[in-house]
Amino acid sequence: MKNLAPVILFVYKRPVHTRETIEYLKKNDLASESDLYIFSEYPKIEKYAEDVTAVRNYIKTINGFKSVTIIERPHFYGLANSVISGVSSVFEKYDKVIVLEDDITTSPSFLKYMNEGLEKFEFNEKIFSVTGFCYPPALMKIYDEYKLDVCLLPRASSWGWGTWKDRWLKADWELKDFKEFQASNELQKKYDETGGDKSRMLIKQMTGKLDSWAIRWDYTHYKNKAYGVFPVHSLINNIGLDKSGTHTKNLEEYTNKIANFKPSFPDSIEPDQKILEAYKKIYNKTGYLYRAKKIIAKIIDNKRTSG
Repeated sequence: MKNLAPVILFVYKRPVHTRETIEYLKKNDLASESDLYIFSEYPKIEKYAEDVTAVRNYIKTINGFKSVTIIERPHFYGLANSVISGVSSVFEKYDKVIVLEDDITTSPSFLKYMNEGLEKFEFNEKIFSVTGFCYPPALMKIYDEYKLDVCLLPRASSWGWGTWKDRWLKADWELKDFKEFQASNELQKKYDETGGDKSRMLIKQMTGKLDSWAIRWDYTHYKNKAYGVFPVHSLINNIGLDKSGTHTKNLEEYTNKIANFKPSFPDSIEPDQKILEAYKKIYNKTGYLYRAKKIIAKIIDNKRTSG
């Protein structure tokens, strides 16, 4: 396979998780042919310094890839700024990338799958990303009659994913339309039709209560009426759901068994309604609860104002 996408890895203060992520990645069929870029975050507070140093010492020993480039942040960026700036900088040289964080273990077929997907759907304007993640069957079961190895979902996964430069450049990280979005229940409801948790996260991000690049990247998919490509069996597992991570707490139900699976891609693909219905059930309960809380809060505010 020619013109492989580089792999970007973001690491911080978890040396054990980072080592496991690398060990799994090195077992990938295309690891020795892939360029690896590692972005190492600076400690936010002094008590993290020892673990950050341990991670930085370890990543300097990594081999088994075509090349390894290490970028040590000179000050604390935060996850969102680190990912946005890091991916953007690698796109100065490449037209497609594969992205991992320091708690994602991968199937040996992950890199081959990702590169094939990025090649297959490069010119499909309704697809903005490819991921190796699939929801565990307890959350979203793919019905038995579905014959393809991949499906389309109206979501951008942040766990083991890839995209193209032209799609990435469509992202509006400042969300220039946020004031209109925040003021409109109708716009929020429409966004939540693609996943009932989304408006809540986007509002938290833009009001300083969340540090997420991923929800803004997902909003880019939504604004462009685009989909992510997901395998029907997961090629990755998030080992950071053990509450060691800053942004992955209370998500144990998303723990996956990595499938012994080598997906193939169809020449064309459309969203499958049964799969979309199963996907939406994962998040809609959360979305409805959030909207109910908003209504209650407005009622309380109105009473306070009128009183």
